[in-house]
Amino acid sequence: MDLTSTPIGDFLDALASKSPTPGGGSVAALSGAMAAALMSMVAEVTLPKKKYKVYEAELRDLAERSKRRILRFRELMQEDVKAFDAVIEAMRLPKDTPEQAKVREERLREALLGAADVPRRVGMEALEMLREMQGLHGKLYKFVVSDLAVAASMARAAVEGAAMNMIVNASSLKDEAIVEEAMAMVREAEGLARSVFEAVKGRLVG
Repeated sequence: MDLTSTPIGDFLDALASKSPTPGGGSVAALSGAMAAALMSMVAEVTLPKKKYKVYEAELRDLAERSKRRILRFRELMQEDVKAFDAVIEAMRLPKDTPEQAKVREERLREALLGAADVPRRVGMEALEMLREMQGLHGKLYKFVVSDLAVAASMARAAVEGAAMNMIVNASSLKDEAIVEEAMAMVREAEGLARSVFEAVKGRLVG
């Protein structure tokens, strides 16, 4: 299944099936893509409003950057499936002789590192979005600032989902550095998303 072009209904059916892919890693990337799409939307809706003319260049840049991010996240959805398949393929290698066992161990480690790197890229991209959201609430048309808060929630979900996928692969590698990096990403995402939520709430209700 090509997740870069699969209709959402087909994706959800595949997600609900007994197949292990697509799974949580692809969902984390999809969460990032939806956050990016909302970021583009809030910029596009605000751009025609004369009141926000002073932010035009910044908002145009945000819209274009967000559209590029959507494509990257869609690609990462597919890459996550490929990375998982590589792990399964390595696990199925024979290990009857010392030579076979060594080859299998090396291939499995390489595959697990790859499987941890894909969600890392998802998390870093989503984290960068959350950083860009700081202070944005005051530059947007009032009736789309709630969408900014939803984008922050989806970006946070992308980071947390990506972090857990980093951790599950790190546990097999016994790599504490990956776990520590994942948890640092989660902590930063939590703070940034909460900041956006509170800022949006403050603008809407004071």
